This record gives sequence, C-alpha cells and structure tokens, in this order.
Amino acid sequence: MSEHHVVATKFKDKESLVESIKEMGYNPIVHASNKTMEMYGGETAKASIIIPRKQIGAYYADIGFEETDKEFIMHVDSYGDFSYDKLKQGYSKVRIMKQVRAKHKYQLKSEHVEKDGRIKLKVRIR
Repeated sequence: MSEHHVVATKFKDKESLVESIKEMGYNPIVHASNKTMEMYGGETAKASIIIPRKQIGAYYADIGFEETDKEFIMHVDSYGDFSYDKLKQGYSKVRIMKQVRAKHKYQLKSEHVEKDGRIKLKVRIR
C-alpha cells in the first residue's frame, strides 16, 4: 500500500537542488514559492520544486520539495525506487563544484565514480 512520507533534508540551496535533480534525469517544475501538489489517495502537500509523477514511472504521486526558512522538506510516496541517497550525493557534488567555480583560481581536474557509487573529484589551481 502506498503512503505519503515526509523527509527532513539538509538541502538549503534551491539552485543546487534543482541542478542535482536535473542531473538525475528529471525535469522538475520550479515555482517561486510553495504550491499545492497532489499525493496518492487525494492527499496534498506544499512544494516549490516538483518532479511530476509521469517522469518517475511507477510512483503514484509527484515528488515535491517544500521550501522552509531553513531547508527543504521532501514529500514522496512510499511506493517506487526514487533514490534519496543518489540525490544527496548529487547535491553535494553540485555544491562542491559551485564553490570551486566561485573561487576562480581552482578548476576541476577529474571526476571519477567508484564501483560503490562514491564520486571522487580532483581540483587544481589554475
């Protein structure tokens, strides 16, 4: 049976969250503020970033990220295989690369994905 889960996250940067969702292959709908979205069984939730259910496949509901004063809260259906761990990893990578680009004296030297899924980034001074 499907049920609505609310997941507290450590995601704070909207731009980085959207970019990491896109890197997972989704095309999220991004709103300036939280909007109502539908969950399974007629429930609703608020979210400013929404991955429509038709992009997810077997899910019965959209996946949404509700913007709060401190961080994002993820609304997700219990049925399916959306990888929160992969999203966290992608978000971390995006944040690191954003910091590297902000410091103009650094650039990405290499990126390697290990067999266990860990991502190794090497940066160098320009």
